[in-house]
Parts: sequence; C-alpha cells; structure tokens
Amino acid sequence: MVADWSAYLKKDLAKMLVKKKIGKTGSLASSIKYNITYDADGPSKVTFYFNHYGKFVDMGIGRGQKIGDVKGNTEILRAAGLKGRVAKKWYTKTIFPEANTLAVLLKENYGIKAIEIINDIIDGAVNMNM
Repeated sequence: MVADWSAYLKKDLAKMLVKKKIGKTGSLASSIKYNITYDADGPSKVTFYFNHYGKFVDMGIGRGQKIGDVKGNTEILRAAGLKGRVAKKWYTKTIFPEANTLAVLLKENYGIKAIEIINDIIDGAVNMNM
C-alpha cells in the first residue's frame, strides 16, 4: 500500500509541475524520487527527494528574494506595475493532503488487521475449550 501510494504521489507531483507551469527542461520533474524505509513491522518512513530549487519555487523565493521579504516585496512591486516572485505551491499543496490520505488508509488497514488478530485469538481460545 505504501509503495503504491508513493508511486502515485510521485506522478501527482510531476503533474502539478505541469499544471503550475514550472520548469522548461523537465529536470525538476525527473529529479523526483522516493525511498521507503522498512523496519520489523513494515514500512516506517517515506522520504521524497527532488532538486533543491524545487522548494524555492514552492516558497516563491530565490535569486536574492528572501522568504521574509516575499509578501512585502510582491505588494510593492505590483503597486509599481512590476511582477515579483510568486509562490507556486506545487509541493506543499500536493504532499500534505496526500500524506493525510495515506494516514487514513493505514489506520483503516491496521484497524482491520487488529480486529482480525483479536478474532483469531478468540477463535483459538474457543477451539481450545471445546
């Protein structure tokens, strides 16, 4: 389930880049990768990687534009009829809602497994008493 979700999210992030008209070369989209870390109980962590400048695009900063100045500079530039950097939320608007979706899916999946384990224990105890 986690591997399928990760593959889906990788495609969804690439689609968001196209939707937001980010990048001309496709290097950011092709840089999107993920790694799933497993422990004894199964998947424990999913980490997504992409070119570092992708975060700058998401925040609307870079080339001398500091994060603290984004709102103020944009308003000043627009008042003067110029364009400032605009945050293009390709990453944060995609990954955080999808992470919540994964959390719900895992809760449902592990909830069902817990019920099955309890039922197996009860069935085993009933069969032992017969």
